Amino acid sequence: METVDMRQCCFDLQRRNISRFNVRNVPQTKGLGEQKLRSLDPIDQWWFEKLVEGQFVSKDSFGVAPWGTIQKNIVYEDFADSMRQGRRTHIPHSSELGQTPTQADAPGANIDVRQTINGSQVHHYAFPP
Repeated sequence: METVDMRQCCFDLQRRNISRFNVRNVPQTKGLGEQKLRSLDPIDQWWFEKLVEGQFVSKDSFGVAPWGTIQKNIVYEDFADSMRQGRRTHIPHSSELGQTPTQADAPGANIDVRQTINGSQVHHYAFPP
């Protein structure tokens, strides 16, 4: 820039009112949303995908287990398969997976439901419709 242009630029900047400017007030853009999703840890990424899809892949129920009350082992199998497909070397234990969804994350969800199936208690997740 030439000297005159620099002077004009400085003049304009010195007189600009920035008293209401908040550096932490970042615009919520599509790109920022995508960046936030990419920065999630693998368990949170997987839960987000499940919330969007509204179903789990199950080997026992003809390929898909719909949203609602779902056996914990089906949820974990879907998670482990997803991690393998993503070529993850470390697949978190099922107990780590169960620590993620809470009442705060999914209002109305009952995280540990026990139902009797064929005479034995089976642990389930119960998600609201």
